Amino acid sequence: MKNLFNPNKGMLLVKPEILDEEKVGKIIVSGKTLKNYGKVIAVGPSHEDVLEPQQVGNIVYYGPNTGTPLNLENEDYLVMKATAVYGHSVES
Repeated sequence: MKNLFNPNKGMLLVKPEILDEEKVGKIIVSGKTLKNYGKVIAVGPSHEDVLEPQQVGNIVYYGPNTGTPLNLENEDYLVMKATAVYGHSVES
């Protein structure tokens, strides 16, 4: 992805994991379902409230309804505060 969006101080641009359909018991529910994790695409300058700054490529875990949806070049992203992240793992 080209540098289309530069997050402000303490903010992240995250590509959320999306399921096209979800199975609830034996019923399949179609439609986009956002999972509570995604890949960090861009990181704003560090903020003093962030103890462990994120890096591009980290997989971050966050709560439901976290972030503001943003569509760039027909791709869905979330812009969120770095402090809204519960934790992360590094993509191998």
